[in-house]
Amino acid sequence: MSTSPTLLRLATILATAAGLLAVACGAAPEDDAQVGDDANVTGACTPGGLYCGGQGIAGDANKLYRCDLDGATAVETCGGGCKTNPAPKRDACKAQHTLAEAEARVRAFYAPAPANDGSKAWADASAMTPELAAGDERPVADRGGADFLCAQNIPESFTFGKAVEDGEDALVPVIARFDRPAPITVRVRRSDLKIAGWTCGQPKHTAIEARTMIRTMYGKTGPGSFQASPQIEASLKRKLEDVSGVNPLLCAQAFPLALSVDPAIDAGDLAVLTVREKFDKPVRVMLAVDLDALQITGIACEPFSKGGFWSE
Repeated sequence: MSTSPTLLRLATILATAAGLLAVACGAAPEDDAQVGDDANVTGACTPGGLYCGGQGIAGDANKLYRCDLDGATAVETCGGGCKTNPAPKRDACKAQHTLAEAEARVRAFYAPAPANDGSKAWADASAMTPELAAGDERPVADRGGADFLCAQNIPESFTFGKAVEDGEDALVPVIARFDRPAPITVRVRRSDLKIAGWTCGQPKHTAIEARTMIRTMYGKTGPGSFQASPQIEASLKRKLEDVSGVNPLLCAQAFPLALSVDPAIDAGDLAVLTVREKFDKPVRVMLAVDLDALQITGIACEPFSKGGFWSE
């Protein structure tokens, strides 16, 4: 679930006090019924998979078809053409919109939140793919839950991250603000800017657990060798092996006289912690902890603008 952190993402998290900086086809037809016609399966397609016409499914080369158990169904007309992909990646209509436009679509979808009175949730069916809209209830009583909120209650607010490219789709990170932030990843197909789905993510561990782990690991004067430490993510550990002349976990050559660990910032799938070290001149170390694995995936040394070590 977690995405490898970057210093830019970490800086944004700190600047927003917990923001998160850690999907198939041309223009949509005017009437979705126009693409609801059936097609004949001529090859060994995988049920549930998406195929361009003529690629294992007999049909229009500018349409995308879903392979069903008893045939195939056209699900979208590709205004910009249909793109075939090697298995296991699904075929998709070619993207015609930018990542910024995908972000704007998601912001608009989540923006019309009602007053936080617990009365109902909302969903704009016109912003979704027909398949997604057909399976979503509108309105949804708060106690009944709402898929696109990944919660039963209405959040106080939302924080939106930067969209990332996933083939012809865009993945947009959203944080729903409750007592504890709830991360949501929204998939937008960039062919027609329709929302195609969302993934709810609740990490296995809490930011409090992450702070406890760091305090235990660092002790009173700092950790020793990082090579044998199970609390450090493997790819980060490999990067740290190239560091010489300094203990990368301390950002210093020597052990401090004392240290302390600030309360963690909960950023959804990450916890961000600051370790304060006592030398003649105080030193701060910033750590990113993956809350699924409960492992350190990033280290930034002060001054933070100069970067750090990351498991990317």
